Amino acid sequence: MTPRHFVIGMCCLCMLASIGCGDGSQPAPSLVPIQGVLTQAGKPLAHVTVTFYPDNKKDTEGPSSTGVTNQAGEFQLMVAGNKPGAVVGFHKVTVQCPMMTSGSTPEQQAAAKACKISPDFGNPEKTTLTAEVTAETADLNLEVPAQ
Repeated sequence: MTPRHFVIGMCCLCMLASIGCGDGSQPAPSLVPIQGVLTQAGKPLAHVTVTFYPDNKKDTEGPSSTGVTNQAGEFQLMVAGNKPGAVVGFHKVTVQCPMMTSGSTPEQQAAAKACKISPDFGNPEKTTLTAEVTAETADLNLEVPAQ
């Protein structure tokens, strides 16, 4: 390969790489701070991971938001980069039992053993839990059906 071919190849590579980059003019999605309480049979669920997935089928676009419940079942949603909130629109909501690890506290281990959430609720394609986030939404109460 001659130096001329190398330069031409690098120019082509740079042009191809820049095609999908865009100009950054796409506005960031609107986020609304969201907190809530997760219960099952009226009782709070502790140490459970709650994730809101924007529902593309209902024209909601943006990043997912995640939170972990405390002992009272309370959670706050965060998007990547530790930004509080969830995207405005419709969401599929997943909930997953805590996992027991060697570093789990006795409280976390007890919550993992007591957790009775169907694995379907941990899958965004199978969950039946949904939520709508609007500019006025601040507090959500979510009830997970008993297994």
